[in-house]
Formats: sequence, structure tokens, C-alpha cells
Amino acid sequence: MKKKIVSVITIILIMVFGLLACSNSSNSPNRNDNPEYVVLIGEDREHLAGFPCADTLVIDGEYFTAEDVSYLKEKGVKTIYSYLNIGSIEEFRDCYEKYSEYALDEYENWPDEKWMDASQEEWRNYIISKGNELAKKGFDGFFIDNADVYYMFQTREIYDGIVDILTRLKSGNMDVIINGGDVFVQEYIASGEQNGKIFDGVNQEDVYTNYNFEENRFEINTEENREYYREYLEGLLSKGYTVYVLEYADKKEIQKKAIAYAKDKGFIVYVADNIDLQGARK
Repeated sequence: MKKKIVSVITIILIMVFGLLACSNSSNSPNRNDNPEYVVLIGEDREHLAGFPCADTLVIDGEYFTAEDVSYLKEKGVKTIYSYLNIGSIEEFRDCYEKYSEYALDEYENWPDEKWMDASQEEWRNYIISKGNELAKKGFDGFFIDNADVYYMFQTREIYDGIVDILTRLKSGNMDVIINGGDVFVQEYIASGEQNGKIFDGVNQEDVYTNYNFEENRFEINTEENREYYREYLEGLLSKGYTVYVLEYADKKEIQKKAIAYAKDKGFIVYVADNIDLQGARK
């Protein structure tokens, strides 16, 4: 009986100190240098105590509870976005068996993933239902992935499907951040933003850096690619959109250069040292 009481007291103390102190444990170069933004989509709730007190934190909300979200906010995280994949489907997701019939093609470099037909009403309704579930958990918004399906399959139906999804998600008074999706974003803005402001900002991966899947190594992006993204993202800033960038680098010198480059341009940056986007493990 005494052992059980001691164990309970120990657990309570761990939780209290967890709330009072933010974790600095990470292999990431910017946990302390840049606490504005942290992306830990590959982490799970088992490592919750190691999550940082970032201004903005992105996690995969499907695997976290409302209590987890509340814990992180009490700990000091200001804004928490949940990953929400609208343009592809992964085999490990519970929804795969039901919705994989709407898959369009294999997803290069990710063998357990397929592009999805965003024009399908059943798929769009499923995404909205997931969004509602995440909102009830206390998330502040959505980190929308794979709007790039429109780059892969440039049809009016898919474009309209993405517009419909984002419009409905935004109507719930949630923040919407599009990861990638530059072709869709530019076309939507060029259209005069026909449905109004259906997203609040973008996250662009691989602006200063790049991950070479063929050679399995981190690289510096080409000057041509950097200039394209710089012009694109600065244009979004000028229109009042928030711009995040997600870089990948395993060498400290490159990590520092990527952070400096982004900050100089007014972008909010996170540099990951792994493509699985883990980093809260002690």
C-alpha cells in the first residue's frame, strides 16, 4: 500500500514540474534559438513531457487526446495545430480501407502512401468530420498537407474540391495553414480569392535546404529553387499571409544558415534534423 501511495505522489510531482518547466531536450538546432515554431508530426503522446513550449506547435492530432492538448497549453504552448492530410492517404491510417478506392496514384518516395482524389464528395466529407473531431480536442487550427495533389493532377474538379475543403474548415473559425501547395495557392490568389480568405498562411518545406531521397542525404537547395520560393513567399507576406518554412539539415553550420536566411526574409522557421519530424524524446 505504501509503495502505491509513493508511486502516485511521484507521478503527481512529475506532472507538476512538467507544467512549470518547458522542455529543452531535443536534437533540433532551434529548440532554444527559435521557440516560435516547432513541427513534431512524427512524435506521439508517449513523449509528451519532452514537447517544447513553442509559440506554435504542429503535431498529428489523431493520436492525441483533448487532455494532451490541454496539458500542452498549460505547459506554455500558445498555439497548437493538427496535421490534416487532404490530398493523400497512408496505409497505416484507420480510414485507408474505406477510402483507398479514391486513390489516384502512388506517392513517390513514400511507399505506403497514395494521392487522393480531392474531388470526391465522400472523401471531402470525411476530411471535414476529422476536422470537427480535432476542433473538439482543443486544437487551434489545421496544418493542411498535400494540397499538392493539384500540382500532380491539375483538373478543375480537384481544384474545386480543395477550395471546398478549405472553405468548410475555415468556416469553423479555425486557423488553416497549407503545407506546400504552391501551385494551388497561387492559382487561388490569382482567381481573386473567390471564396474569401480560406487559409491564413502557408508552410513551405525545403526553401534553403533539401532532402535528397535518392542519395538519402541532406543538401542545400539550388539557388534557382531558393529564388523561386523567396519570391513566392515574400509575395504572400505582402498580402498579409503568415509564412512558415520547414527546413531539414543534419549539420549545425547549415542549420544556422537556414535559420538566418528565413529570419532575414521575415519567415518563421523550424529546422528538423530528421525527415520523420521527431525530436521530443529524452
